[in-house]
Amino acid sequence: MTEPNGPPTASDITSEPPTLGAVLLPDDRYGYALPGRRFAQVAVASLVLVLLAHVAAFLPRAQVGGVSWCVSLVPLSAVALVAAVGLAAAGEEPAPLAPLLAGWLVVLGGAACDIVATVTHSPDLSGEANPILRRLLDDGVTLDSVYLFAAVSQLLFVGLTMVLWLGLLKHRHTLAATMPPGGSLLAYFKAGTGGRELSYRQWLLPLIWSELPWAYHFAWWTGVVFIAASAYRFYLALEWYEVAPLEPLWVRFIAPTLLLLVTSWWYAAWLRRTHTSLDPEAIALE
Repeated sequence: MTEPNGPPTASDITSEPPTLGAVLLPDDRYGYALPGRRFAQVAVASLVLVLLAHVAAFLPRAQVGGVSWCVSLVPLSAVALVAAVGLAAAGEEPAPLAPLLAGWLVVLGGAACDIVATVTHSPDLSGEANPILRRLLDDGVTLDSVYLFAAVSQLLFVGLTMVLWLGLLKHRHTLAATMPPGGSLLAYFKAGTGGRELSYRQWLLPLIWSELPWAYHFAWWTGVVFIAASAYRFYLALEWYEVAPLEPLWVRFIAPTLLLLVTSWWYAAWLRRTHTSLDPEAIALE
């Protein structure tokens, strides 16, 4: 497959032959010319391994090696951060100041509130529910070492989230130009997570390599999710102060679930609105 000479534009994407609704022709050439595509692949691959390490923290120690899986989060997160810096730098647009500062404020504020509430109420981390820190403590790691690990992990997470948010704003028009010419919010969400050419089965359950979504799009969606996770940390701080309920257990999943749904809706709506603003023909049809 021959790659295009330059990054996609709105006219490149919307000049395709007519299609039915949001179902596009199987033409994914644009994906190979996206700026920072290789950096996105490295960042997403590292984050997937980080997720697997979190899952491994719930497994018996004999099966996963215990502490070694938890410690691996630091180098994996560092690799993701370095790749995210390269990906963000590939964006040539200036980031709008107001959304940039608002996102960074949420990241820094959420982290500060959560950390201060945790250390204030449980300095020995006996009440800490973070599965990674809980696993380290249960495996006999000293409290000082756990604090050091937590500090480094927090710095990497905050830095990664801030860089991904900056990158999303710098790449926003390139990202919007790869969206479908029309369709439902779900179609835009699917495209915004890298599955524009995929069927819904392939998008939800990829079985072969070619069914994986574009890492470029998935990286930006991850950044949006991390912003939402940072906002959720305010809620976690309220739990320490007994403002938010802790029992029953299922109540604790309502807030993050609603936040994820709202984030998904906002992301899809933003992509559709931004794509429409890049497409004069679409504007004329409204």
